[in-house]
Amino acid sequence: MMNLKTFLASLLCMGVLATAQAQRAKGYFDHLDLGITAGSTGAGFSVRTPVGKYVDVRTGFSFMPHFKFNSGYNIVVGGERENSTGTPGNTKIEQMLGFLHDLTGYTVDDRVDMTKQATMWHYNLLFSYKPLRHFDNEWSRKLSNLHLTVGFYAGPKKVGRAFNFSEEAPTLTAVGIYNSLYEKVCKEQPLFASGTLPEVWLDPAMNQRIASMGMMGARLGAFPDGDNAVVVPDENGVLKARMVAGWSLRPYFGVGWEKRLLHDRMGLTVDAGCFIWGGSPKLLIDNVYKTNFRRDGYDLVSWKWQNTVTGDVVTTAPYASRPQATEGRYKRLTDAEGNPVFGMSQSQTIDMCSDIDVTRKDISGLVNMVQKMRVYPVLNITLSYRLY
Repeated sequence: MMNLKTFLASLLCMGVLATAQAQRAKGYFDHLDLGITAGSTGAGFSVRTPVGKYVDVRTGFSFMPHFKFNSGYNIVVGGERENSTGTPGNTKIEQMLGFLHDLTGYTVDDRVDMTKQATMWHYNLLFSYKPLRHFDNEWSRKLSNLHLTVGFYAGPKKVGRAFNFSEEAPTLTAVGIYNSLYEKVCKEQPLFASGTLPEVWLDPAMNQRIASMGMMGARLGAFPDGDNAVVVPDENGVLKARMVAGWSLRPYFGVGWEKRLLHDRMGLTVDAGCFIWGGSPKLLIDNVYKTNFRRDGYDLVSWKWQNTVTGDVVTTAPYASRPQATEGRYKRLTDAEGNPVFGMSQSQTIDMCSDIDVTRKDISGLVNMVQKMRVYPVLNITLSYRLY
């Protein structure tokens, strides 16, 4: 029995070898190239082998080095940087920076700088067809290594990110502290409350001063209705954004040319083409508030009033004068337990490419580029070594 198994195994091995030799004789897998690649998809490596006389198959991996590009956003108060008079040296932001220094002890900047970097990486599977090898004349032989390529690149949808410098931590911490204070003031809550210690309240004049300033954050641009888009730090005191593509599997189309070197042991290949994102990528940023402090006097928190006759509800800025009514009168809207009801703006995640009009030139240039980038240009150079 053992001899029979050995005999059958030997027959199987000889059959596999014979089949492999026959396929190699037809140009299938008769050589294997290992290459290193550099270009617009980053740096990486690839493996290539023929699957016949006219077609090569390649697979590989590439990643984009984490090059960094810097940009910044102005800090605003109540959606603006100046007071109503715009007097130099007495702007709202300058007043607020002094107030925050007294409150927190931090030296607070009027601008937040952020770093942008690409994070994309890809696997790829590409098929290259050499159509001129069908012909047998002088010019086709010279251009026989010209190829048409189709395939795909596969990678995560998140292809870029932005985050604040570590040096901005004091500024963002102070902004977070102020916004927490601003919310408590507008909601008529104590500055500090504990079950065992007495409550701590701010002076009423200070409450009105803080309420009149508005929330604090970095202005990104404006919504279609003119309201400001203001981003604030998250619970960890960090500003973050990300660039997200539509598809994880990205079809590729391109052309290329190869030159054999050093008695065919080395090869130089140039590929040019593009892969499809699956629609324009999105530039997403979290913790964005829609504010209209300049127009209506409130942003994060508003006071609600109800007409005693008609039941109509209106909103005003905190500590604003009671709304006037032609019929009945307005009183603060309360819940079933008699507590005032407040209007609260909710933070949201927005796409800077479609949801707002970005006003800063350095940021709008990036946004305009991403809006038009439905495909990603690929220009790569591969230096390969033939293993066999």
